Parts: sequence; structure tokens; C-alpha cells
Amino acid sequence: MPWVRHSSITAVGADAPGKQELDPDTVARADLLCADSIAHCVDYDEMSHAAAAGRVDRENIAETGQILSGAASGRTSDTRINLADLTGIAAQDIAIANVVLAAHHAV
Repeated sequence: MPWVRHSSITAVGADAPGKQELDPDTVARADLLCADSIAHCVDYDEMSHAAAAGRVDRENIAETGQILSGAASGRTSDTRINLADLTGIAAQDIAIANVVLAAHHAV
């Protein structure tokens, strides 16, 4: 079996128009694009630059909630590069913190 490399990229710093951490080609090369909010990421975050360049289509982006609920596919054995663009949606951050705290208290 040949050696297969998998990469995970999490972009969290470009949260306003004009900010950019990754070039559009890097975003477009991802096999799995995940966003906490597709609308916000396509308008303001890393994915916005790739979308503006015509390199990413909003229909090819899954939201984290969709993946976690099983409504959209997440990473598979065929996924070489997955890119998560996270804007810091407060409700999701609170839910994640509650899960972490519950797990900590269960120990």
C-alpha cells in the first residue's frame, strides 16, 4: 500500500474583508471544505478570496453542523486535504465548550 499523506488546515485569522491567510489555489485544492457558516466564510473569510476568484463554489462547502449531524459527508479515506474555515460563531463555540466541560467533569 503506497504512503498517503493527509493534511488538515484550519483557518481562523481572516475574519473581516481584506484579511487573508491562504491563497485561493490552496483553498481550491482541498478535497473537503468545511465552514462554521458558509454565508460568512464566503463573504468574509478565507473562502471569500477563492470564491471571488471563481475557484470555490458555495455548493461544495459543508457546514460543521451538517457534517456532525450526518447531513453532509465529512472526511473519508479518499480525502487528502481538508480545510476548515472557522469564523467563531458564538453558539457553536458555547456548545463546544459545554461538551468539553461535560467530558472533563465526567472524568
